[in-house]
Amino acid sequence: MVRWLAGLSGPVRACYEAGPTGFGLYRAAAGAGIDCQVIAPRTRPRAARDRNKSDRRAADLPLRQLMAGALSPIAVPSAKLEVARDLARAREQVRADLMRCRHRASKLLYADRSLCPAWRDLAAQSNSGAVEVVEVGIFRGPRGT
Repeated sequence: MVRWLAGLSGPVRACYEAGPTGFGLYRAAAGAGIDCQVIAPRTRPRAARDRNKSDRRAADLPLRQLMAGALSPIAVPSAKLEVARDLARAREQVRADLMRCRHRASKLLYADRSLCPAWRDLAAQSNSGAVEVVEVGIFRGPRGT
């Protein structure tokens, strides 16, 4: 994409909507000397009735808005800050997944304890320390079985 943009004659301006792919395209275009802007999708002016979307219209409207100066670019973070943000998001997702697994396992154990007398014995043994509790909160059983 950057090679194609760099091959165009005259001053080249480009824009694209921010998305899950990050800001690599912006950095590559800026490195090649191309004036590139990253636009937040929700800040783009759109008519209320504009729901018919095709590839042609999806490309034509931002072009017209860029030429008219109607788009407001977002601040592109540095590469280090982007990596730190990705790491923070991944950590939060893992934390939420772990919490969901803990809740699922505890609900399963709670539901099965009323049906099976062995669960009551297991719960009593866990209070005495005979049962090893794994980090996610799941009972392994007496003596690691």
